[in-house]
Amino acid sequence: MSIQRTTLTNAKNYDATVFEGTSRPELLECLRAWFNGWEEERPNAVDDEVLSDAGILLGKSGYENLDKETLDWYLERPSSIRHEIMADFLIGYWRTAKQAHADVIQRLLLSLNELPHESWAYAASLLALYKAVSSRIVRPSSLLQDVRNALLNHLNHLQEAGLHKGVAQFLEYLRE
Repeated sequence: MSIQRTTLTNAKNYDATVFEGTSRPELLECLRAWFNGWEEERPNAVDDEVLSDAGILLGKSGYENLDKETLDWYLERPSSIRHEIMADFLIGYWRTAKQAHADVIQRLLLSLNELPHESWAYAASLLALYKAVSSRIVRPSSLLQDVRNALLNHLNHLQEAGLHKGVAQFLEYLRE
């Protein structure tokens, strides 16, 4: 399992074939252990790029519903650090996944009104939702419209408050 955890940490250096032959239960065990490592070993230094890159790699590897598995991990012990880890992973995973799980979308939408708006967990949630919308993996269309509306409302808030300017730039594309 340590080899797989290393692979996740260095996902940029691998292609989608790296997990061939890995069973789903084995992959889920590895993913949970990797997430736990971020939570326990580096709670003040979560690397959004590494988590996102791992999400991209796993999405390309063809494993489905890892977004729901990630939500289940988060819900075991909800915390801001777990939320940040989940959202950072989803930023990448939803770039390459076939569909976003509706329960995960709903949880992230709720979090937008629960998290401190200055936090990276809030910004990462916005980016993850944006990736799901821009990748066209949110279904049904009524949920897609709910997400778009929420993101546009939060974009207005970001601009008024001068928060997360880089995130706001991405969300601007939803106005086109």
